[in-house]
Amino acid sequence: ASNPDLSILVEAVTKAGLADALGGDPLTVFAPTNDAFVGLLDALDLESLDDLSAAQLKPILLYHVVSARVNAAAATEVAEGVGVAESLGGKLELSLEDDALLIEGATVIQADIEASHGIVHVVDSVLLPSITATTSRNSAAIAMPIHLRIRCHNGRRTMTTSSSAIRTLGRSRYKARPCRLLDAD
Repeated sequence: ASNPDLSILVEAVTKAGLADALGGDPLTVFAPTNDAFVGLLDALDLESLDDLSAAQLKPILLYHVVSARVNAAAATEVAEGVGVAESLGGKLELSLEDDALLIEGATVIQADIEASHGIVHVVDSVLLPSITATTSRNSAAIAMPIHLRIRCHNGRRTMTTSSSAIRTLGRSRYKARPCRLLDAD
């Protein structure tokens, strides 16, 4: 909570009502930076977290939490082995690319930050579980794990992108507009 680059994550956890729920047993949190949240909100044509309900945020945030202390060395062993870890929101794919640890394609940019109830690894993208979105005119889908697909119909075309492109999607000419998240089941 003391890292200013994680302030949007802290705001989201509070809004989703998860602050107390995540304050008990040792946990590992893959914490998206403020830039990661801004990129996702921009890609979805949302102004701020105010455009998302607690019910929409909760499954996204739980997807970032593992109910055990997992340091970077242990996560790397998982990536080299089975390649999958179970989060509170579903299975996460762990992999290595050029000695960087990736969680669902998001790069761990700062590892092994000790926290009061576990350990934090800062990641450069928001991890998304399988959820559904819609546009004002036609249906769209956002699906994870492994690859994020944003498919929005703007009246004339449909656009699809991978999770690796989410960081630049907001600046892309292929930006999906308008999309909004619906409550997850």
